[in-house]
Amino acid sequence: VQSLADAVRYVPGIQAAQGEGNRDALIFRGNISTGDFFVDGLRDDVQTFRDVYNTDRIEVLKGANGLAFGRGGSGGAINRVTKEAGWDPVRDLSLSLGSDDHRRVAIDLGQGFNDSAAWRLNSVYENSDSYRDGVKLERYGINPTFTFKPTSRTRVVLGAEYFKDERIADRGVPSANGAANAVLNRRPFRIGDDDQFFGSAALSPTETETYAFNLAIEHAFDNGLTIKNRTRYADYDKFYQNVFADSAVANNGNFTVRGYIDFTDRKNTLNQTDLTYTARWGRIEHKLLGSLELSRQETDNSRLSAFFNNDLTTTGTQVTLNANTASQIGNIPVAFAANLVNGNNAFRDNTSDVDVIGVTVQDQITFSPRWQAIFGLRYDHFSTDFRGQRRSGAAPTPNALVSERFDIS
Repeated sequence: VQSLADAVRYVPGIQAAQGEGNRDALIFRGNISTGDFFVDGLRDDVQTFRDVYNTDRIEVLKGANGLAFGRGGSGGAINRVTKEAGWDPVRDLSLSLGSDDHRRVAIDLGQGFNDSAAWRLNSVYENSDSYRDGVKLERYGINPTFTFKPTSRTRVVLGAEYFKDERIADRGVPSANGAANAVLNRRPFRIGDDDQFFGSAALSPTETETYAFNLAIEHAFDNGLTIKNRTRYADYDKFYQNVFADSAVANNGNFTVRGYIDFTDRKNTLNQTDLTYTARWGRIEHKLLGSLELSRQETDNSRLSAFFNNDLTTTGTQVTLNANTASQIGNIPVAFAANLVNGNNAFRDNTSDVDVIGVTVQDQITFSPRWQAIFGLRYDHFSTDFRGQRRSGAAPTPNALVSERFDIS
């Protein structure tokens, strides 16, 4: 298992979607989501592929998750629990070689400095090709963590991560279409081997660069009360470009190719404080939780459409399927630009700031080893400040059309 898509194959009711070939996209019991991802209980909200080189375990929660996490989908959530420094010596080296020039190496090292401090280092490098022509992957990351125990009841975990993922976005295979293909209608189109790339692999790169810093502080009081505070700051720089098949393959072998380029710069600052207390009243055990979440998300996103054959009036072009389709598309002049096409915007430039305050109160009641009940309330104040720019005419400078603020509780 080297990705979330690999891991969820073994979880009933969860499966991975393609996600346009540039991000993790999971289907929780029929509900697709690219946002219900968490790391150590804090939101990991960016559209990218996540590696598991520094993951201790993956937790999949099925069903409505509003009580635990606030905003999100109704199908479930997935949480990666990362490896952290401890006092047991760790010396792991993993090497992987496979078909299509798959090459991967990962290391996991750690031990204690002394009785009150420990360190751990996880790192990975992968460089692989694919059975699809022109598709490749290169990714690397490093994640050091340090654990300190100033007292027997206090624990501090400090960590940082740098991770970069570069790959070619593979949008898959178009369907067959038309009366002559009635039997195969809407089924994947086949031409020779499965290595045919429908679009341009050279013009479909995607890249994500992540800088993250984490701090966790936990203290257990003498009366059974435990307080835990986690802070995470993550800076994500996301870029992806697709030149892809945007139609079925007609009887004459023609299909439409379109493209776009998309940039996202996102900064997440999250802080969560949990108070837990365990009490037994008679034969019934209560685990009480009070939680406060404070988060801010700042996002800059822009997109340009692709224009072909030096024609800035249309965003698509027809291609005839043959043995040289890939090279044929590669020879078509492509320009990514802001323009107005048939009254539709081919340009966007959005900025948004999201502030969230969430308060949770919960009681987990254990009647017996077989029977439990959870009662809880959560209140969220969700505030969005959004400014969007879209081209509204032929002027070279985009006009600001939207600037609004939304407050939702």
